Amino acid sequence: MSQFLTKPIADAVCTAIVLGYASKNSNTIFQYMSAVDEKDSYDKVKVVFEKLGVNVSVSQSATVQEFGYIIATTPRASTIPAIAAMTDQYSNYIKRLTDAANAAAPPPYGAYIGGMSTVNQCFIVGPSNLELYKPAYRAPDQQVAEAYGKAVEFTNSALTAIETIGKPLPIKGYNINLVNTIPKISQKYVVGQLFKSYHGMIQAMSLYSTTIDNNSFIFEIALGKNTQKVSACFPCCAFMTANGKPPTSTHLGKGDNWGIPKSSNMMLQQAWAAKIKEWYLAGKQLMMAKEQLKNTFVEFGKENRENDIPGIFLEALTFEGKFTDRINNTLLGKV
Repeated sequence: MSQFLTKPIADAVCTAIVLGYASKNSNTIFQYMSAVDEKDSYDKVKVVFEKLGVNVSVSQSATVQEFGYIIATTPRASTIPAIAAMTDQYSNYIKRLTDAANAAAPPPYGAYIGGMSTVNQCFIVGPSNLELYKPAYRAPDQQVAEAYGKAVEFTNSALTAIETIGKPLPIKGYNINLVNTIPKISQKYVVGQLFKSYHGMIQAMSLYSTTIDNNSFIFEIALGKNTQKVSACFPCCAFMTANGKPPTSTHLGKGDNWGIPKSSNMMLQQAWAAKIKEWYLAGKQLMMAKEQLKNTFVEFGKENRENDIPGIFLEALTFEGKFTDRINNTLLGKV
């Protein structure tokens, strides 16, 4: 199959999926971190979606200082006050981990540490892991190489923070466990390849989602002063929602190079793939109803390309950029 995926096509695919997601999930809320820097672009998304018949809400998220976790919600872990009480036992460890991250050179950026919490134990999985792979739908460029270098640097910086504080101190009646923490990444970029970033949340879900009970929940910690969003990226939100554990908050910033570990339970992967297809088709239908958007998917629709929307979506995410920009670039002035 030809490498047909370009930035405009990638943006259109991502736009259709977000639009379809919002059309199928009533009361969709997207949250920005900064009212100064981000609110305007979120408001534009809200307006163009409304013109396509899909209503969403936009609002400002909590700050790291208020609540530094992203949670895969369960009936018991569904509100910030409830979760804050449930995470109190290991808050001191998280503070030490944060201090170590801030002291690292450089401090990690966009570092989210995945984990799982039970009644008497906390399991820390670790930061994003990375994997190189050969593309199927797009041609790599120098930007991919540069992005990989930065991703390696920040993952290794987060791992340094975990190593610095060592084994968690015991808490009476409570255990903190480091599990599956990856070794520092030494793999150099290979010319002609792309890479997947396995976010901490998705690694934790891959390990625990099929065995979790009602007293447990999966989380991500926003680690350090350069990691300020306490909302799931849209790709994480899609995976979490497809598997019945939507996040406490979702942003429309970056979700660059996102991927699912091969070790992830096949049922989780299949549920995600089915929803991505469903949301894409729903969003595409809404977009195609507008005259100026009718040609958006004409070239893309050749060669049965739409048979692998989940795979195309993953490669679309290797064209880096905020989801607000992807959506507004695709829809503004055309609806």
